[in-house]
Amino acid sequence: MNDTNNYISCNIVEKFGDDDFSLWTVDIKEANYKDAMTDFVRVSGDPATILNNLPTEKSNTANVLHFMFINSSRSEIISIEVADAFIAYYHNQGCSVRGSLKDIMDEIKISGRLIVEKESVIQTIRDSKQNPSPRKNSKVRSKSEPDL
Repeated sequence: MNDTNNYISCNIVEKFGDDDFSLWTVDIKEANYKDAMTDFVRVSGDPATILNNLPTEKSNTANVLHFMFINSSRSEIISIEVADAFIAYYHNQGCSVRGSLKDIMDEIKISGRLIVEKESVIQTIRDSKQNPSPRKNSKVRSKSEPDL
């Protein structure tokens, strides 16, 4: 398959002030993503700590984007300076939300772009094993019915 048809879903975060953040979720062409990842700064640790230690948007004079990757309870921010053409191409794509640290972390969880902490996953599995019966008014679909 051609790289021009492959996209990578990215979470890009920005800090505007104390407990004031934005999350931009955008699908980036794999080729553009690989080009951007040639020169970057990487920081790993607790998600809240990393977000709180981001530089504020006011101090960011270049086109520096902070790509956020979360796995379990660890987070990684990869900060990359991108060209004006990159910003021009993607600035009207994807979706964004602005809010508190909690709002942004909740949004990442809701969007399905976060593998929740192991305890939450274990609790969800435990709950489903304790109550395995189907929900009221649910029905089993046959293979011939389309997925919605």
